[in-house]
Amino acid sequence: MTQPYKILVGWDGSDQARKALKHAFGMAKRRGLSKITVAYAVKKESELIGSLLDSYKLEIPEGLEELKHSKQRSLLKEAEEIGDQENIEIEARLLKSMNGPAASIVKFAEENDFDHVVIGFRGETGISRILLGTVAEKIVRRAHCSVTVVR
Repeated sequence: MTQPYKILVGWDGSDQARKALKHAFGMAKRRGLSKITVAYAVKKESELIGSLLDSYKLEIPEGLEELKHSKQRSLLKEAEEIGDQENIEIEARLLKSMNGPAASIVKFAEENDFDHVVIGFRGETGISRILLGTVAEKIVRRAHCSVTVVR
């Protein structure tokens, strides 16, 4: 028995991510799928930053860490609710990595045998694009599977 086609959507709650999610719903419905995975990739705090804070006797303000986690959970919950409206189950995942969102998404997609990644494109221009590239470009270059970039 063959495994169903698996779609992964990069998610950050932005308008571009919403467009990517909507596109993925269309793909899923055409393939008769009832489930897709949404991944919100965040950069894990460096242990170096923690040691620097300790060295300078600085503390993260109380509640700041919980506020950040609350926002992340809220964004993932939002994606699940959008899926409910489309009658598509959303498996929401929070990915944390020191290597940034593109590397996290590529690694997660490969480790979990996804067939397709759908991501939004912010259209960065100028020096930021030259120096950093875009998350979308990095995913397209590194992914083992098909990637759709939604403008």
